[in-house]
Amino acid sequence: ETAKKQSLLGVLTEGLDKLPSEQKPYRQLLLKWLKKIDLIEDRNKSINSLCIALVNRFAEDGKKSCILKGQGVGCYYPKPMLRQCGDIDVWLEGDRKSIVRYITSIKPDSKARFHHIDFDIVPEFEIEVHFFPTWYYSPFVSKRFIKWLNTIQDKQMNHLSPFHNDTSIPTPTDEFNTIFLLTHIYKHLVEEGIGLRQLMDYYFFLLHVKNDNDNYDKEEVDKRIKNFYLGNFASAVMWVLQEVFLMDSKYLICPPNEKRGRRLLEEIMAAGNFGHFDTRVDKSDKSPLGFFCRKFRRGLSFIFDYPHEVLWIPYFNIYQRLWRKKEGLV
Repeated sequence: ETAKKQSLLGVLTEGLDKLPSEQKPYRQLLLKWLKKIDLIEDRNKSINSLCIALVNRFAEDGKKSCILKGQGVGCYYPKPMLRQCGDIDVWLEGDRKSIVRYITSIKPDSKARFHHIDFDIVPEFEIEVHFFPTWYYSPFVSKRFIKWLNTIQDKQMNHLSPFHNDTSIPTPTDEFNTIFLLTHIYKHLVEEGIGLRQLMDYYFFLLHVKNDNDNYDKEEVDKRIKNFYLGNFASAVMWVLQEVFLMDSKYLICPPNEKRGRRLLEEIMAAGNFGHFDTRVDKSDKSPLGFFCRKFRRGLSFIFDYPHEVLWIPYFNIYQRLWRKKEGLV
């Protein structure tokens, strides 16, 4: 049940294989679990093929792109096919209007959001085409982040990594992923909740950085962590990586903080993958006001740890609501 809640059903079969026979799950449960593994592997094969097809399709139309997070970091796992995959996130070159115009020319009913447009050309898979990979609630930090993105975008889209079936596709550089993956976890924690799968992604990514990369600029990473006020959160994540995954200190990007780390781990175990299993939250009120209040209350619980983000949540939600109304998206 915990493996299901944290989206780790696949990778934990490695643990099942290591158990002595008297400690293995009973046969009915084991067969049910193994059936899930077959589904996870089949979905990974399909979604990897779709990633390759997407990148190639965009390239044929003269547009650069790169695959973000999820499938983009799954290749760092010892057995990538056991990682439970989600949707596909693609960062496409161009501004918001040109990307929306291009995507809707292919699929007219595609819905545009604040930082991506849905591009569900295959019914069983969610595809998000991003105008920019992520943002921050603070307009000042977000502006700084977007400015940085503009200077490094081309490098990300020309950075090829080994992928599926001996192919290579564009994925972000390690310097960018160190910041981006951390920010992705950070935002989901503040917004709705986060699971161990995202922490495991970061764990295997950091192992890759230390073991396989000779050109990693740690000073640049430290600078960006400071610029984007990620220090408190990074220290909490480092503690969780040591506590849960027994990560060696040589892989950490900053000193761990036990107090913040324990709070983060408690949230992870309570909320599950993207907060889907959080029994503390009443989601019955689906109105915009109810959604706003839930998000703000959740943010307030982190105000002493991450004030630079939390204090700007009301501003950003109001701004986004007005922007969506202006663009005819509500």
